[in-house]
Amino acid sequence: MTYSPNPNLFKSERGIVSKKDFLVAERDKLIIHRERMWREILDLRHSETFVTVSKIKDWDEYFRKRRALLEQELQELRTETGIQINNLN
Repeated sequence: MTYSPNPNLFKSERGIVSKKDFLVAERDKLIIHRERMWREILDLRHSETFVTVSKIKDWDEYFRKRRALLEQELQELRTETGIQINNLN
């Protein structure tokens, strides 16, 4: 889109459009983009991951508990398989 000699008109591939028509089209594109962004934000806020992360109040405690669960699971797997794996500490 380029300017024509008349400051109120623009030249486009489809011909000459008024500045108002150009701005209305740009506004409409921005509205559509904004709506798409809002939907994406809402989808994220309702995702299982977001809900889980937002419920965590104490991250240190969360990771302590998570580590304990993973170490317990590792020990159970070692017991089930009879495989000895070097300590990962």
